[in-house]
Amino acid sequence: ENFYETLYASNEPGIHIPYTVVFQYRRIYAAYYTDSEGFVQKIDKIADLGPEHVIAGVRELNAAGSKKSADKPNVPLGCRAYYVYAKKSEDSFPTTEANPDLSVEYFDDTSLTHFLTYRGKENNGVLQQFQEMTTPAVSTIRAYWTEYYCQLETRMNLNRCDDPHVPLVERAVTFDGELHHSAPYPLSSRVEARVKEVIGRIVGHVKDCLPGNVSIQLMVLNFRLGPKGKIWFLYCNTLKLYDTSLDFLGYGRDSEGLRPSSAKLVEASIPPPGVRGSKKRRGLVCPSSEVRLGPFDKYR
Repeated sequence: ENFYETLYASNEPGIHIPYTVVFQYRRIYAAYYTDSEGFVQKIDKIADLGPEHVIAGVRELNAAGSKKSADKPNVPLGCRAYYVYAKKSEDSFPTTEANPDLSVEYFDDTSLTHFLTYRGKENNGVLQQFQEMTTPAVSTIRAYWTEYYCQLETRMNLNRCDDPHVPLVERAVTFDGELHHSAPYPLSSRVEARVKEVIGRIVGHVKDCLPGNVSIQLMVLNFRLGPKGKIWFLYCNTLKLYDTSLDFLGYGRDSEGLRPSSAKLVEASIPPPGVRGSKKRRGLVCPSSEVRLGPFDKYR
């Protein structure tokens, strides 16, 4: 979630980010988006980050900084936004703190309102607007970048966005879903060159924020091709750094987990009416079910 702050601090145009809300310590920290001039903007006032403001931003503000119709979702599949967060592994191979499991939840209008107004949040995470699509099915570009090599992978969902007989999550997943929900698709050399150009800008911004003795070992980025041929940066799966001053001792390189795990789909949880999680709370920030916010954390 700190990745967007790095792009904002660079203060240079050329990187397009959808309307993205960052959660830290179970509360909204800031919102980021790219304006019409191509600069990354930040919203960090608590008064402008309430649930009603976030819903309005996701519904009305597209990533180009212009207003759009709030009466229809961004794509025919009806998805408004998705929530990416780190979740503890439940299998026999627990993940480390440096490489946690990423989970993804997809929201329509109803589930998005419930998530922002009622539900407790994970410790940290990112809520991102689902961008408009230029293809009949959802597609994603994933980049594995190292200092000496850059590999692009693509996957497209096998279901059409407007198919009403298929559940929302099965129409929205790519890398984060099961293999039978999506398939690789060819990427033109022109689009590949543009994606690598954006990756080069991102790498340059990250390096500018690092000390001289720290370098990037591995970075996994997700992109999506939007209207008018723009390349939208979604989120960073993995960012591994190493200390070059210790590399001659063999401590700098990480020999484990050379290929990071992908984000996995998780069904959005909506408690039944009448239980504790379904009661609305007051306050300008998103409350947690475990952290008390004093007088703002009272039931209606």
